[in-house]
Amino acid sequence: MAAIVFRSARIFDGARFLAEPKDLLVVRGKVERIAYAWKLRAPKGAREVCAEGCWLAPAFIDLHAHLREPGGEEKETVESGLTAAAAGGYGLVVAMPNTQPPVDSPARFRHQLVLRKQAMARLGHILPELVPAGTLTKARAGRAANDFRALYHASGVAGCRIFTDDGSDVDDDAVLAEVFARMQGLEGVRVMFHPEVAALSSGGIIHQGAVSRELGLKGIPRLSEELAVARALTFAESFGVRVHLTHLSSAGSVELIRRAKAAWRKGKREWVITADTTPHHLSLTDEAVKSLGAKALVKPPLREESDRRALVAGLLEGTIDVLATDHAPHTRREKSRSLRSAAFGIAGLETAFSVAMEATGAWRSAKRAERVLAALTRVPARILGIDRGGVAKGARAALALIDPNAKWRVDVRELATKCRVSPWEGRVLRGRILMTLVEGKVAFERKGAMR
Repeated sequence: MAAIVFRSARIFDGARFLAEPKDLLVVRGKVERIAYAWKLRAPKGAREVCAEGCWLAPAFIDLHAHLREPGGEEKETVESGLTAAAAGGYGLVVAMPNTQPPVDSPARFRHQLVLRKQAMARLGHILPELVPAGTLTKARAGRAANDFRALYHASGVAGCRIFTDDGSDVDDDAVLAEVFARMQGLEGVRVMFHPEVAALSSGGIIHQGAVSRELGLKGIPRLSEELAVARALTFAESFGVRVHLTHLSSAGSVELIRRAKAAWRKGKREWVITADTTPHHLSLTDEAVKSLGAKALVKPPLREESDRRALVAGLLEGTIDVLATDHAPHTRREKSRSLRSAAFGIAGLETAFSVAMEATGAWRSAKRAERVLAALTRVPARILGIDRGGVAKGARAALALIDPNAKWRVDVRELATKCRVSPWEGRVLRGRILMTLVEGKVAFERKGAMR
């Protein structure tokens, strides 16, 4: 494995930007040394990368992505999804278990890891690490709690530590109580909630509001999410099991979590509850459906400007802990249908960083940029309980090299994902990933961009 020297990079260490540009040396998968810019002596045979004007950050961590394999290979595979992740600066991806069949056993958990190894063998280079999530209920059917202990001890980067029936909530309170009871005593696990009361959202297409009325479409009310968030908080407090609420979309959800964290902070228990939102919920509102059609069709739905602003504020203040993509690719055919019959989901691994930076105003504020980068790196690593998300001597060399000034037009034909549909198609975004390292090896390098 050849050593790599990054010259004169502005380093984000997981919490803040270092005061001035630095050189950084990667040797045998670790950060060997950090020195003043242009002062580090490169080992013989090392590759030197001029990173002047660029940011060097920990490779991003996505807590929520749908890689579709097995069962949905026409939409995405582990190979194409992780390739897209690397192009987006990600060094680790948590894959949702709602595959066909679902990841509800140690054998299926291990099969996900095998798929990554097979993909790397075909490509001849490393890919982002893969952490499969396991289901909460057997067969993801919502009728009986899964065997979490067996999955907990399955092999992997962090074992199975995230459990979710994402795509649906566990509606039966008795089953959910059994889930939480079985989780007790398993250190470091989190129940990831897809907060949705199906009885209130069933048949809904977009957010319930002025736009749904204008288009004559059945709406999905905020209440369908907010009731589920309140329920999750109640279970977390009652059982003392850590809960992660994913893809938040409403201002009410942010306020519920803000109050819960404030109350639990007094007992030093605020870390029991964590949450994420997505770049598309930070960036777009239900008004986008009128111009973009099914490209903007997603669950939970894009809501109103007041919700979008509340999500941005929640992320910047830390009520919302992390950014997750909820990368949910579909075929162009599925997304070309009318709003009443098109598939829900947005593919976002390759646009997440640029969209989130713009939506939060982070290009205008170093403090905001640090918060967005922390929400992509150090904080999700902490939630997973793994030694990732930082840049320091001796740390694992999972790194993303970013040109913060590069502007690029989204051309879906050039994306690595199989999904050739994006709500940002044709838009000019700022900030581009130039290189992604995983275990000190190049997982992605943008052609013609390196000096």
